Amino acid sequence: MLKTSHHLCRFWLCIVGLCFSLLSFGTNASDAIKLADTSSPSATLSSFMHASEQVIQHWRDETLHLPAAQHAYFQVIRTMDLSQLPNRSRTVVVMERILLLREILDRIDLQEHQRAPDAEQVKQKELDMWRFANTDIVLAKQNTADNAGQFLFSSSTVQNLPRWYRILADYSYNTDVRPDYYQEFLLSPGPLFSKSLIESFPNMFKEMYGPLPLWQWLALLGVLSICKVLISFSFYLGERWDEKWQDRGMSWRTGRILSLVGVVLLLLLASYVIDDGIWVTGGVYQFFSISFLLAQFFFLSWLIMAIFNYFAKIYVYNKHQGKHVDSSLIIVLARIFGGMTIAILGVYVVGYMGFSISPIVAGLGVGGLAVALAIRPVLENVINGLTLYADGGIRIGELCRYGDKLGTIESIGLRSTRIRTLERSLITVPNSEFANMEIDNLERRDKRRMEHILRLRSEVSLDQLKVLIVNIRRLLLQHPHTLNLKRALH
Repeated sequence: MLKTSHHLCRFWLCIVGLCFSLLSFGTNASDAIKLADTSSPSATLSSFMHASEQVIQHWRDETLHLPAAQHAYFQVIRTMDLSQLPNRSRTVVVMERILLLREILDRIDLQEHQRAPDAEQVKQKELDMWRFANTDIVLAKQNTADNAGQFLFSSSTVQNLPRWYRILADYSYNTDVRPDYYQEFLLSPGPLFSKSLIESFPNMFKEMYGPLPLWQWLALLGVLSICKVLISFSFYLGERWDEKWQDRGMSWRTGRILSLVGVVLLLLLASYVIDDGIWVTGGVYQFFSISFLLAQFFFLSWLIMAIFNYFAKIYVYNKHQGKHVDSSLIIVLARIFGGMTIAILGVYVVGYMGFSISPIVAGLGVGGLAVALAIRPVLENVINGLTLYADGGIRIGELCRYGDKLGTIESIGLRSTRIRTLERSLITVPNSEFANMEIDNLERRDKRRMEHILRLRSEVSLDQLKVLIVNIRRLLLQHPHTLNLKRALH
């Protein structure tokens, strides 16, 4: 009997323990999937404080990559209007704003936190915004389609966080004393490097020089130096590639393209190291971020044009059995499509930097007409240049008579045509004028009329003249390229 009671007690203890475990798991699971409530200023403030606490803890533990940390990170983002923040897609930029806002809120009196209106008060007073007293920290009701009706920390608040942090930096915390998370953030590396590695450095490397500690300045200098050396080395390897394989045909002349691919990948890697390794912040980060992005855009644009030109030349080269022919039309079309691709890429880059492209698109409609009128002569030259290509009346290297002048076509560009005269001077004619001229292509004559006047001395006798005529006629008859000799001599 006692043995049976003992087994029953153990059984019930197991059941109770299992229930507590399930209850605890359910609570943790609900916290893990909890979404930020932004229905009122009070709810948004509470959601931010709760989620930011988790994000900061994961950041300090170097576990930001965990799913729970990522969930909390995105819930914090849902409470902030980042629409006007440049590079808002970068973790380092958003983390800086999260820490700044948390430092500010932890220095504001708790009674002010409690004054934040809840959903019922918002409905009664029809509030569109709420401001912390004596500050510019605003929770504003959103009107955009995605966030309609939600109260978020306004875009102006997010942009002015550094200023308000400097104003409140000397204030004490409204709760227990703790380390300044933002100052710790300035000295810390990103997820790519270990905090223990940086903490092992001598103190001199962790001293602030301007907005950054010394170790970050040295790391940036190292990244820039390595990039400069490797970019030069990449172009050197590209030239060596072309020299080595130039006898294998045009399809093997890809040295420049391979060099540019290497440079673009190198810049992407350098940006990744700065973003997730060095974790530069503030204006210095914005400067280096924009500089690297513009450098990537420059070399990527160069790569796009090189690829379009390469395939255009390969097409022409293969089409004509390896003979070098006039490929101007294909080259020009390749450049036009390459330019359009670069323009689309430029719009994407502007949006990626955090700037709104809506004003640019809207400005195209209003300013497009003015721009079209301003560049009308240029457009005329471009269109007439394409007309010259499409007609096929002239090609590079052909001898032509245009107007009262004679010369060899050297190039047909988008804006003008260049002609080498018989005196070896180079004439540039706008395509709009050249296309309207009467052009006599001397290279494409199927036959050429030879009309010459032979002058003889007066002492030549009649018999000598007859012999001369017979010999000239015989010479012309024997030549394979002469036709229609009925009136050869008269």
